[in-house]
Amino acid sequence: MSEKPELPVRRYGIKEFIAAAVFMALWCFMLEGLVAWWLSYSFSFVRLLLVFAGCMAFSLFQGWRRNRRLDAEQQR
Repeated sequence: MSEKPELPVRRYGIKEFIAAAVFMALWCFMLEGLVAWWLSYSFSFVRLLLVFAGCMAFSLFQGWRRNRRLDAEQQR
């Protein structure tokens, strides 16, 4: 039985964060527009920014947790 080779694990950096921010901004813009059209209310840029800020905060938290876990595994 052969063991699988261990793949190198990359930490998330600023490039990945910027790419995620751009993708999330486009996704939030599309989703807010779709929901506004579906529920027939006016598009709100402030609401869009609030949704985007919430998504980015969640993304930052997940990345921070992942990096912390990787650091702990490397220490062992």
